[in-house]
Amino acid sequence: MIKKMTIILLFIYSFVGAQCWKSVASGGSHIVAVTTDGSLYSWGYNYYGQLGDGTYVNKKVPTRIGSDTDWKTVATGKYFTLAMKTDGSIWAWGDNQFGQLGDGTNVRRNNPVRIGTDKEWKSLHTTSTNTIAIKNNGSIWGWGRNQFGELGDGTTVSKAYPTQIGTDTDWKTATGGCGFHTFAIKNDGSLWAWGRNLNGELGDGSIVNKYFPTKIGNDTDWKDVAAGFRYSAAIKNNGSIWMWGDNGQGQYGDIFIGNKLIPTRMGVANNWQSLTTGINDTYAIKTDGTLWNWGRKTLVLTPGGSIWEHKLHKIGNSVDWSYVKTSDTGQLLFKSNGSFWGMGENTYGQLSNTISGSINVPVEISCSRLSVSETIKSVLNFYPNPIKDYFFINNKEVKTIQLYSLDGKLLKEYSVSEKYSINGLSKGIYILNIHLGNGKVISEKIIKE
Repeated sequence: MIKKMTIILLFIYSFVGAQCWKSVASGGSHIVAVTTDGSLYSWGYNYYGQLGDGTYVNKKVPTRIGSDTDWKTVATGKYFTLAMKTDGSIWAWGDNQFGQLGDGTNVRRNNPVRIGTDKEWKSLHTTSTNTIAIKNNGSIWGWGRNQFGELGDGTTVSKAYPTQIGTDTDWKTATGGCGFHTFAIKNDGSLWAWGRNLNGELGDGSIVNKYFPTKIGNDTDWKDVAAGFRYSAAIKNNGSIWMWGDNGQGQYGDIFIGNKLIPTRMGVANNWQSLTTGINDTYAIKTDGTLWNWGRKTLVLTPGGSIWEHKLHKIGNSVDWSYVKTSDTGQLLFKSNGSFWGMGENTYGQLSNTISGSINVPVEISCSRLSVSETIKSVLNFYPNPIKDYFFINNKEVKTIQLYSLDGKLLKEYSVSEKYSINGLSKGIYILNIHLGNGKVISEKIIKE
């Protein structure tokens, strides 16, 4: 019995300690993630049901959505969420004011709803209020808000169902972002744009909105592109960064004054790997794994305190960043070891349930934040978790309870009681072995606040 118990404890420890994230996306104060085993979790702001857990209650701890283990990837708008399963089907939930869920209605949902019957979807891309998706055959589709032609279907009428954009079938990737314009790159490396263009954010040399995909210049070496609120940024295959559109808030990092209506190279560096844009600021990672940002929200720590400036600024000293993505309220970052980090607004505990207020340096969002399984809650009527001082189990079948550290050390053994104390324990994760009268032992992790 002791050997069997040790194996269980080591298994749980390896899961908690390992990097468990497969796909992560952040909307307007909520985060949705797929773990490596294909499970779906969400946490943060939930007024519109964007967490998909069947409620409209905010969550500070990652909460599992259903029991399916075939989720592949997620994408989030400001108050809505989309996810794709391994079979190529799309599911959506949350705010649906503009039909951005794609289910043919404008009704918000607090549970995942399947969108159509197609299983041929390849990738999902969202803006604040609409969705762009690419199928396996290379066709591109859009739905949701279309006030400025951001769906690219030649109209300004919002769509509540997937609508094909043109007839081309050579689209490689697409992006929306914080604004009302859309970009896509074709297989040949050419860049295309459509939607609002008031500040030249499309990059076609004009300030006229475009209602169909419009080719930007003649270059065919575009690697990645990002859409800010009224400006845009992109990386070419040679590692150079190019920007255009609004520069009224120092979005170009003080390299140029005034707006640019066509892609304009920023500096001379050729070692940029990836980038992302926020409302007025840009984050980028170099090939050496360092993280940089510039624009209106660049926070610089000086001996005299924190100041805001526009110039290019290195964040921290880490050299193992691999990917960064900006939402309306913050940034999500991945390191080369697969760990997941965040910074920015933390009003709803989406980045940390132990730190209040905004977070201006990257903090790790570890797998240990995954909430306890529903088994211990429903079968044993166990609560609360995380635990501050006491936990309760309302089940007559319970005979004894053992509390272990993650390294398998027995810390405490409880007799049956009305409540169980964990006072004196340090904050962290522990394992409860709950022995029932039928001889069954349930092992579950708990979090001590």
